[in-house]
Order: sequence, then structure tokens, then C-alpha cells
Amino acid sequence: MGDKWQADDQIEECKVLKHEFEWLLSHEVQSVLLDVYNTIQKCCERLNIGLDAESFPIRQEKLVVASPQGADNVKCIVTLLGDMIMEADIKLKLQSKHGFTYFKTNVHADIPWKLQQIQDCANHLMTALEILESTEKDHKYTSGDEVSMVLNELIQCLHRALTCLVLPRRRTLEELFQSKNMKSLRPELPKDIVLSFYIQGHKLVLTAYMLQGMQKFEIFSKSMAECSVPRLNECVYILSVVLQECQQLKDKLSVFSQYTNNNDWRLMASETDPNKDNPDHVIHFV
Repeated sequence: MGDKWQADDQIEECKVLKHEFEWLLSHEVQSVLLDVYNTIQKCCERLNIGLDAESFPIRQEKLVVASPQGADNVKCIVTLLGDMIMEADIKLKLQSKHGFTYFKTNVHADIPWKLQQIQDCANHLMTALEILESTEKDHKYTSGDEVSMVLNELIQCLHRALTCLVLPRRRTLEELFQSKNMKSLRPELPKDIVLSFYIQGHKLVLTAYMLQGMQKFEIFSKSMAECSVPRLNECVYILSVVLQECQQLKDKLSVFSQYTNNNDWRLMASETDPNKDNPDHVIHFV
């Protein structure tokens, strides 16, 4: 009698798991994906890229980029618009072979400095939105595998978007020297000075290099300045949260991954039934 009660409990547990899985597919999946879609849109708003300019007007930001710990090697005031530095007033105090050398240059709106990382991040987010928009709003998912395919594509896009901001690609001095952005500077700097603006997490960083040996692009001295960009801080946080949300849904699906159809539920229940070898015994699911 005890074996039968235990088997009945296990069969009932199978029914509960099956119903939970069906509810997950029919309700929670759509709810999570809709929330992910809305959250990605919020992130795009923060980036000020890829959205309707009338619905989401782009806002300019004026930022003071300063050397850490009060140093005065690099001073800069920038006007940021989306992924562009529209204006910048840059003052440099760089150590050279002859002591400190002072330079001043500017970026003007007619030739802005492009922050490619922000554009790349936005491109990956737009791809994620396209993935979600490709499915009908009332689409009924019928298997965990179907949802997992969507989640895998989403997680890949979101991870790439976050990486664009937090792990900037290291560029060689030669790449920086030949960058089109250097042509944005007026007046032009001497050939042995190279500048680089880039994003590091929520910060805008400006690095100035004094070179020696132009053929080998060796560094004689380097100075940095940085500032926090509030909207990028929000983006990093939002992307981290939405990645976690997608992963949590994927983890839930993995719990049910071995029971993807009704036959699997029947098989699981029958394996726990002490009467499984009796051909006249039938397990009923409701």
C-alpha cells in the first residue's frame, strides 16, 4: 500500500510540473519578453540613438572631463549628443623631452568626433528589438526549445551591447593616429600627439599620448581625464538587469527541458509507478 501511495504522489507531482510548464509557456514567457522589449527601448532612449526623433528628442549634454586627483595635465569640456562629441574645448599639458609642453585644440559641430562604441551598442540593441518584433504579440509558444532559441539570440545581442560599453576594444597607436576622428581637431595637433576618446562603462575617457620614434609609435608620456555620463550609467545597469531576466527565464525552462511533450510526462510518471509492468494499468493526465 505504501508503494502505491508513493507512486500516486509522484504521479500527482508529474501533473503539477506539467501544468506549471504549460503556464510558463502560455503566460510567463510572453510577459517576460514584453518586459524585455520595453526595457531595451528604455536603454535606446538613454543612448539617444535609433529612435524616432519626434517621440524621443535627443538631448545635448555638457560634461567636464578632468584628470583624476586634481591633476591639470588634461582639461576638457565636451558637448555630447547621442554618439557624437559635437564640441570640445581641450587643453593639454604633456611631458616631452624638453619638459612640459602646452597645447590647445577644439572639436566643432561641423566635424564631430564619433564615439563608435555607443553606435555599436545601439546596433546590437536594435537587432534585439527586431528579434522580438519578428514574433506576433499573441504568438503561443509550444515548446521550451522554441523559447530557448529566442532567448539565446537575445542574450547574445544584449551581451554584445553591454560589452561595447564596458570592454572597449584596445586600439593600437597607429590606429589612433590614422583615425578619422583626429581630423576633427582644430587646430591640428603636432604629429607626435595622439588623442583618444572612448567609453569605459559609464565613463567618457580622454587619453592623450606624447609619442617618440614616429616609425615605431612608442609612448613617451600619457595623460588621462574622465567624467561620468549619467545616461551610460543607466544603460549599463539596465542591460545587466535585462540580461539577468532573460537568463532566469532560460534557467526555468531548463528545469522542464527533459519533459517537452505529453509523452515525456507520461514516461516520467510511468517510470515511478510500481504497476508499470502491468499492461492493463493506465496513468491518466487531466
